[in-house]
Amino acid sequence: MVDRIKAAVDGRTDGQFVIMARTDAHAVEGHQAAIDRAQRYVEAGADMIFAEALTTLDEYSQFTSAVKVRCSEHHRVRQDAAVHGRRTRERGVQLVLYPLSAFRAMSRAAEVVYGAIRSEGTQKVSWIGCRRAPSFMTCSATTTTSASSDELFRREAKEP
Repeated sequence: MVDRIKAAVDGRTDGQFVIMARTDAHAVEGHQAAIDRAQRYVEAGADMIFAEALTTLDEYSQFTSAVKVRCSEHHRVRQDAAVHGRRTRERGVQLVLYPLSAFRAMSRAAEVVYGAIRSEGTQKVSWIGCRRAPSFMTCSATTTTSASSDELFRREAKEP
């Protein structure tokens, strides 16, 4: 992996292009092995490190203190809520990614729509609380009837 990082650094043509290295060593070889590996990646030129499988706030603190570049966390739903986002940022993590959050939300929305089609024979019920827009769809937390939504759309169309 060190050779790959060096090659990426040597081939970089844009100084703003960030090279992030990932280590999975924590889960298999232990915390210190992940730190050691990340430090080798930094020496090779990595700008940022993602350490897979850190599970406690202390591990994040130790890792970010030992690795002298930016570190990221990829949050997963299965993770303990105490170990993500603001709490890991307080421990030195500078980038928190939620790689599947939007996908899971879209999947849930699809379940609702197809469930409505199956049970009601139409998707109309699943659109309650959503409004149409020219190039996108937005859903509100409130529910409305189709008639009141249609009235809202007519009023919006008249507004400048």
